[in-house]
Amino acid sequence: MTIFELNKKSISFGLLSLSIALGTAMLGEVTLKASILLVIIAILLSFFLKEFEVSILFLLVLRSSLDFFSQAKIPAAYGVGIEMLAVIYMVFCFISNKSIQTDSFWWLLFGWTISQGLWLLLMPLDALGSDASYLAESVREWLRILIWPTAYFLVLQLKGKVSPQKILSVLLLALPIPILMALFQLQNGIERINSTFAHSNAFASFLLLFMGIVWWQYKNSSKFKGLWITLLGGLSFLLISTKALFVLVMLLVSLLVVILPKLNLKTLIFGILSFPW
Repeated sequence: MTIFELNKKSISFGLLSLSIALGTAMLGEVTLKASILLVIIAILLSFFLKEFEVSILFLLVLRSSLDFFSQAKIPAAYGVGIEMLAVIYMVFCFISNKSIQTDSFWWLLFGWTISQGLWLLLMPLDALGSDASYLAESVREWLRILIWPTAYFLVLQLKGKVSPQKILSVLLLALPIPILMALFQLQNGIERINSTFAHSNAFASFLLLFMGIVWWQYKNSSKFKGLWITLLGGLSFLLISTKALFVLVMLLVSLLVVILPKLNLKTLIFGILSFPW
């Protein structure tokens, strides 16, 4: 069962969007290419509102393969699209009298992101000691940062609709393409692999995240233990091949998260006494 059943409101919304797109094309106010694009957007938007959970999971899986198309501005379009979908979703929830899921961490992340936009207002006013020559680039960077709370907000809407186990299992579908691209780069002698990502550091962060997911799968599954350990070892090998030194700090924090809950006073004292030897 999806968050929105196929009802009169969703059907009406989709038909209205299609009618506007087709009507605009018939009036000759846009080109044929633009009218086709409007029809496609209307269809995708209707699908997004009807199959919300499937759409969000698909968009999460898709993101890891988009940096490869940076020259075509696909990642930027993806980011703007995610933010527009979040706004449309909130409007639709308001019209449909649906509840919106948030938590304290989202408000903290959202508030921090909004505060980062303050300098965008100060820049044109010459309040930062410089002109607004970099305003367009600054707005683009701020919109990129805004994706963080936006993506977290959309994932929050899955609460109570999709189990965390299913979300983590579906996210593993984002692994094959980056892994294959990374192996291809290793085969071609690239020293710092970045796979489908724009930079090696981004790929290292991606690998570290999925190492945590694979470890969780290993601890909570009764079957295919060897498969999960093999995959974890492969991800660790690729992580080393990125040669991203900053990720060592993140890896240390991750290990502490795993180890600290198992520590007690006896094992802690034994570890301290054994360290010098």
